[in-house]
Amino acid sequence: MKKDRRFVCLLCILTMMLSGCAANEPGAGAEPAEAEDIPLLDPVNDSQAWEAAARRDLYDAEVYSGTVFPYTEEYSFPKGVVLDRFAAFPGETVKKGGVLAYADNSKLEEDIQKKEEQILQMEEEFEEYRKNAEEALYDPRLRAEYLLGIVKNLEKQKPEEYLTEGGSVSEGDAAGGEPEKNPEYLEWNELYLRYEGDYRIQAHNNTIAQTELEQRTQLYELDHAYALKQLDRMKEELQQGILTSSMAGSVVAVRDVGKGDYVGEKDKVIAIGDPERKLLKCQYINKTVASKAKDIYALVDGRRLEIAYQPMDAEEYNRLSALKETIYSTFELGEDAQDVSV
Repeated sequence: MKKDRRFVCLLCILTMMLSGCAANEPGAGAEPAEAEDIPLLDPVNDSQAWEAAARRDLYDAEVYSGTVFPYTEEYSFPKGVVLDRFAAFPGETVKKGGVLAYADNSKLEEDIQKKEEQILQMEEEFEEYRKNAEEALYDPRLRAEYLLGIVKNLEKQKPEEYLTEGGSVSEGDAAGGEPEKNPEYLEWNELYLRYEGDYRIQAHNNTIAQTELEQRTQLYELDHAYALKQLDRMKEELQQGILTSSMAGSVVAVRDVGKGDYVGEKDKVIAIGDPERKLLKCQYINKTVASKAKDIYALVDGRRLEIAYQPMDAEEYNRLSALKETIYSTFELGEDAQDVSV
């Protein structure tokens, strides 16, 4: 917080004027005796011994006592669970991603196993159905192709439908009489209608069987996809019952709970600390004061260390206030604090 600049400057000028007047005040005494010349240690004309007058801002500085402690993270289950067991205990080291505690998921594990068996049975039954349906369609498809080949070949051999009296092929009698049917056409037409009818019937039956297979496949794919989603959700729920560490470090504390005890969603059950990463805790400094400060740093054994302010979440602040607990501010020490002890 800045002092009033004009007041500070006026105070300095007034002090200088008073000093000057005191030195030259009339009646202050006789001229002093000639003093012995004293040699100067620094060159008289050395400009570096002087500093030009300038305006400067003055600030208030607040000093807080702090404590250095290792960075810690507290862990809780993402939902309320019944605890099964801890997988790490105080003093033990854990890796990033290491398991810290297990919830009692025995019922969920049974449901997952049943769902996996159900999906496997569904896949096997459909695969058997698809194989049988494809085999059942194989011969009818070949027959339909065979009949279609005959029909197309007959279409290429189609004779003229009518004859004239002279035996020549014609579309009708020139004199207006009724044309005579060509015997070859009648024989061809009978053969064509038979094979063309057989082909249509066979193609229709094949289409019905193929449509049934496609519809059954679509229903299976929908049911199968839904069952897989159910399984994924169950596995995600199972994963929520396995508490893992997001950092490498050592277990510094565990909650006093045991197998079969209920643990709430926000209940902290275990804490992991990283001694290589150091934090500074001091009397609470709110975010507004910290943001308006010109500079914030730590002094450890007279050495300045850079620190980073870590604002507290409003919900956590309100919770601590409601519990009437002491509230602290936290700062993270920089890389130049490796030799600082906890």
